[in-house]
Amino acid sequence: MRRISFLFGMLCAAGDPAMAQGLLDQVPASIPGYDTRFGVPLLARAERRMQELGIDVGVANLRPAAEVGVGYDSNVRGAANAQGSGFATSSASLGVVRDHRDVALAGYLNVDDRRYFSAAAQSRTNWSATIGAGADLGGGRLSLAASHLALHQDRGDLDSVASDKPIAFQVEHARASYAYRFNRLSVTPNAEFTIYRFASTTIGGVPASQLYRDRQVARAGLAGRYELAPDSGIIFALGAANTRYQHPRAGQPSRNSTDGIALVGLDSGNRDPYAMPWRYSVLVGVQTRAFSAPGVPARTVPVMDAQVHWQPTGLTGATLRVTRAIEDTAQINRESAVLTRARLVLEHEYARDLIFQISGGVQLAEYGGGDGGTGVSYNAGARMTWVINENLRASFSYDFARWREGVQDAAPQDGARLRNLVLASMRITP
Repeated sequence: MRRISFLFGMLCAAGDPAMAQGLLDQVPASIPGYDTRFGVPLLARAERRMQELGIDVGVANLRPAAEVGVGYDSNVRGAANAQGSGFATSSASLGVVRDHRDVALAGYLNVDDRRYFSAAAQSRTNWSATIGAGADLGGGRLSLAASHLALHQDRGDLDSVASDKPIAFQVEHARASYAYRFNRLSVTPNAEFTIYRFASTTIGGVPASQLYRDRQVARAGLAGRYELAPDSGIIFALGAANTRYQHPRAGQPSRNSTDGIALVGLDSGNRDPYAMPWRYSVLVGVQTRAFSAPGVPARTVPVMDAQVHWQPTGLTGATLRVTRAIEDTAQINRESAVLTRARLVLEHEYARDLIFQISGGVQLAEYGGGDGGTGVSYNAGARMTWVINENLRASFSYDFARWREGVQDAAPQDGARLRNLVLASMRITP
């Protein structure tokens, strides 16, 4: 049930395309209130083998981790004229978990740093802090969670600004949900509140304020599931979101908007992947966005969030996810974008020591307002992880990306851009 609530929240997220993905990546699924991801991919299962042991300190379990690596990025600035650089990366995290009877508490702190050897201006440090709690209350399950994220938007992200260096931004996020079951019907009312704050940058050496992107987003909705059989059910999500920009730009129409969304679909429930190798969660529906500015037409589009996981054996699996939704855009004169994402991940675990992963994806942004236009990006990658023991693992990866966007207000079309990235890293979990 919590999973469906999260799917609705992601579809209704009124953030930049890169922002929604950043939130998904940065917030761990082990935190109550964020524990809503579909399936258990093989690489995540291997990570959990190392991390779940932790260190017991009486009332709680501590889960520290650290990782260091070196790599090469062939296009550090994400520009048509590529500039390459080697880099060093380091990260550290600490998870705290306390399960006591019907109450679960958890916290997570993460710091991630990347230093470029020959492009120091592109170096950045991201960090995040998350807390969550879940409790049985009144016959249902109450979940509360909050996060602070200090991140950077890279020039290589789809729908990015042509900045000279990554743009720093902060996100404050809080959510609450209450899952209750009526025989075969489960319902989860939920509410979320998000604040986005962006730092200034430069474009071609000229200062460029990003205050026009600062906003507050309030969401409320109802998600549900009706059980047809122990391993299948009808799922649905209804909700609304209200976005208010804090610093409207002079001469530009207001970007304030109100969203409505309705979806329905099927899922496979808690099906055992070893007994039934197919698991799925498919939601389709419609989203509409009305703008407060006079003369700006509303947008109504079909949307979806579909995920299928196939695990024919305990060592091999494949996951396909396709999403489509209206989201805000980073461009000054484009008030929204319909963003479509598709991603396929193939994984194989060899002798439980070596984990191989191949992935590929595509993103398409269809802009509304201003000069319209589209943006598209493709990516593919391969990764090998060697689980040396329960405390140590080594990873080797290669990623390729290609993207192209229409004319931007701050810079002319600079054609298709390419990026190759290789990374070798070592991770330790005491």
